[in-house]
Amino acid sequence: MDKKTAELEMKEAKTYEIGYLLSPFFPAEKVEETVEAMYKTLITDLGGELIFKTTPKMRPLSYPVSKFISNKKSTFNEAYFGAVKFHLSPENIRTIKEQLEKDNNIIRFLIVSIPKNSDRVVTPRGVMAKKVQPVATKEDGAEKGEEMTNEEIDKEIEGLLDTQSA
Repeated sequence: MDKKTAELEMKEAKTYEIGYLLSPFFPAEKVEETVEAMYKTLITDLGGELIFKTTPKMRPLSYPVSKFISNKKSTFNEAYFGAVKFHLSPENIRTIKEQLEKDNNIIRFLIVSIPKNSDRVVTPRGVMAKKVQPVATKEDGAEKGEEMTNEEIDKEIEGLLDTQSA
């Protein structure tokens, strides 16, 4: 492929992201080199450009995932989760999909086309942020009436307890 053709393909290239679950049978020290080889085979050799990648990390799965490997059904409760973002011409994405489907080390994957001008990288946070409710203050006009003394509060509580026990 000459330089002009390569430039033309990169102009027509789209941005894709692949999220995948990798078999938990890999030793932790071999995962990184296996994934690097996978990126080279799938993306670089097809003329793509790697933008962003995550290091696969072992995660418990929300539900058991099954896959037939060598005509045997294997069920997984945990797997290495990773993601990669890259530029590639749309004609080559089918090749990547076919190779991922054939790979017995990939339990499941998802290929997403990223819209143009979307440079934001979304990373999982693990725990959702809690929504904080605003607290009403006297200045807001939320409280009406006068402040109660401790004795009045105790009487009010006793009154509530008496009505519940009756």
